[in-house]
Amino acid sequence: MPRLWQQLAERRQINDPAKPLTDESLISVLNAGWSTDAGVTVTPETALRVTAVYRAVSLLAGVLGALPLHAYRRTDTGRQRLDNTLLDVPHPDKTPMEVWEYVFMSLLTHGNAYVRKLRDGVGRIVQLWPLHPGAIKVKQDDGWRTADNPVGKRFYLGEPGNNGDTTYWTPYEVMHVPGMSYNGLYGLSPLQQARQAIGLGVAAQQFGSRMFDRGGLIPGVLQTDMQLA
Repeated sequence: MPRLWQQLAERRQINDPAKPLTDESLISVLNAGWSTDAGVTVTPETALRVTAVYRAVSLLAGVLGALPLHAYRRTDTGRQRLDNTLLDVPHPDKTPMEVWEYVFMSLLTHGNAYVRKLRDGVGRIVQLWPLHPGAIKVKQDDGWRTADNPVGKRFYLGEPGNNGDTTYWTPYEVMHVPGMSYNGLYGLSPLQQARQAIGLGVAAQQFGSRMFDRGGLIPGVLQTDMQLA
């Protein structure tokens, strides 16, 4: 471990002095990605530079985002399809496919998708604005339970401030779509779970690129005291 990381590992976390501040935990706190045994840090951006990852994400997000989305009302005889302007025009500047493609891309890369619900004067949802999943922090507290927020969730734009002055929304204002989850609060990032395999691919690309940049020559000199035949 480099000396800088060793010094940081000996320190303690500010919010919990009992926990050591390791390189992996520091990277996680800084939202800078996930460390790997290959020696590279995997982020959603670097992962998408691996062609297999990019192809998988673009194919799934594109196909799922293009699927038709309809609203139905349950009736005594079955269900009735409704004309829903919100689903037809969810955003003033983006098509429905662009909105839902971004939602699925967020799920595939971060494991969570967040959509801001804009309402009119009578409380009807009139627009849907996807939010960057890396900028949202989810917190939950029983003291925050209200009629509009029965689970006590808050979605913070950035790290919550000690004085509560950071911008936050409730489920009434934000739709949270989590992926698979251990705690029901955050979804697991598929990229984080596969970081070792992705990191190996990133490291291999970097190694190959550097080697070709040197003209295919491996630097170094072999020396021996023996006579070569």
